[in-house]
Amino acid sequence: LVLVLLAVPVMADMGPKDQLTITVVNPPDELYYLDLLTPECSSYDNLYQEKELDEQMVQALFDAAPEGWGPALAGGTGVPMWGDLVGSPDQDGNMVHSFGYVGVPTVYRIVVVTQSGQVQLGPETRRLVMQSSAVYDYAANTLRTPPVWLAYLMQYLATCLPTVLLELAVLVLFRFSLRQNLALVIGVNAATQLALTAIVGTALLQSGTLSAWMLQFPVELGILLAEMAVYYRWLKGHSPRRRCAYAAAANLPLRFAATKLIEGDRLVTQA
Repeated sequence: LVLVLLAVPVMADMGPKDQLTITVVNPPDELYYLDLLTPECSSYDNLYQEKELDEQMVQALFDAAPEGWGPALAGGTGVPMWGDLVGSPDQDGNMVHSFGYVGVPTVYRIVVVTQSGQVQLGPETRRLVMQSSAVYDYAANTLRTPPVWLAYLMQYLATCLPTVLLELAVLVLFRFSLRQNLALVIGVNAATQLALTAIVGTALLQSGTLSAWMLQFPVELGILLAEMAVYYRWLKGHSPRRRCAYAAAANLPLRFAATKLIEGDRLVTQA
């Protein structure tokens, strides 16, 4: 009976989905549609709920596509996708277009058609992370995307810095010499967190939280065993058994912290 009270709703369609947010600066002064051209085009009715679209402008999206390409939202990529042909204004006067779900193309070109008949194609671009953003300057016809290395750096710092601070605090609690072991603890954690970012962080940015969760336990277990081996041999002070106990005590609380960091992946990937 108590377990019944703890029941929560679940969804079969779990896990994050692909998303691309386009911010248009210097947008046209008239009504326009923005779509993503893709070589992965395959017919799918993504606009079945749209009732008030200009049919000539929608057709212009198809006509603007080079040979072998097609509009991802208006035409389809063979699987569902939602998006905003019209977009929404932000507080800076720019227009924001969001595209999401499994149909978001990996390789795309922005296409803009206006009510007066103007057509403009953006440069060919490849999405490198699962949930990404880009800034499109309509006047200059340029597209800027955040550097991927910045996302990896933020992910690394978000795990490495708290880990080092926590392990140093536990080091003091276990009455090891902070002065004698400071360099070792910092060096070990810099290396292990680099491995964590390379494996779990990459999965987080490219595949989402579900893949990161699946990889987290085996990677963290490997890190725990590696740190126990290093501290067993090179940590200065006390017995080898106490050194292994320190490694375990310093690492186990990080499992909760690492889970919380993965749950906050949207902040990292949208930065």
